[in-house]
Formats: sequence, structure tokens, C-alpha cells
Amino acid sequence: MREGDVNDAMRGAHTMKGVAAMVGATTLSSDAGELEKALLAGVETVPDDLIARVRQTYNNTLEIVKTALSIKVDEDITIDEEVISKAELLGELRGIAKRIEEFDSTVEDAVEKLISRVDEPKLSASLGKLQYSLGKYDFDVADSLLTKIVEDLSDS
Repeated sequence: MREGDVNDAMRGAHTMKGVAAMVGATTLSSDAGELEKALLAGVETVPDDLIARVRQTYNNTLEIVKTALSIKVDEDITIDEEVISKAELLGELRGIAKRIEEFDSTVEDAVEKLISRVDEPKLSASLGKLQYSLGKYDFDVADSLLTKIVEDLSDS
């Protein structure tokens, strides 16, 4: 294999690993990561069964995506909710604060619902950081972020 081809293959494996991780295709991400490492180690060390496994995992993942995209959504389902008022938002955030104090691992879902009802980009971003911390079960950081969000809302 020519050096340019090896570089293209490494870049392709790296890209596949990252994109697969972003969409939750963990098996494909892991397999592409193994391929990337093998390519970095040297072309002669890449086992044929690894290439076949990456190809198969890629094809399986592609079929799952195609199937998911072909599912029709019921037209009666609406995802747009009314924008939340400041008073209602503060009330929801107090409830979330209590759940954080109790280390409630399901509170992340409540934050996700709030994000969909907020129309201010800066507030949405702050709530997104809060949701991320909760997803990592980092309740201390989440508590600090929530305190800052409530302070900012109270000052505005």
C-alpha cells in the first residue's frame, strides 16, 4: 500500500471512529479505533479479520440507520411545546435543585424537557451544560451550574 493510501486510510478510520461515537454507534467506533491504531502501527500489522470486522460492523450500522430513517412518524405527534415563562422556569429549576440534592439520576430528563421550552440561546446553552453534567452523574458541578443559572435568571 502506498504511503498516501495509508494516510487516507488512517484519516478515514479516525473520521469513522469519531462520527460513529457522536451518533452512538459504539461498536463501530470501537472497531474503527482498533483499525486506526493498527494503521498507525504499520500497514503490515493490520489483520485481515479486523478489516472484515470493521466492514461488517459498518454495513450493520448502515442497515440500522436505514431502517430507522424509514420509520414513518405519526403526523399527530407534535414536538413543539409552548415557551416557558420566567416564573414557571424558576419553579421548575427549584424542583430540579431538590432532585439534584437527592442525587436523582432521572433529573437529566427534566432538564432536557426544559431546554425544549426555552427560547433564549444563552439559557439553552447553560441548561445543556447542566444536562451534560447530570448525564455524567456529576451532581456537584450540576449544583453549581444550576445555582448560576438561577442567579442569572433572578438578575434579569
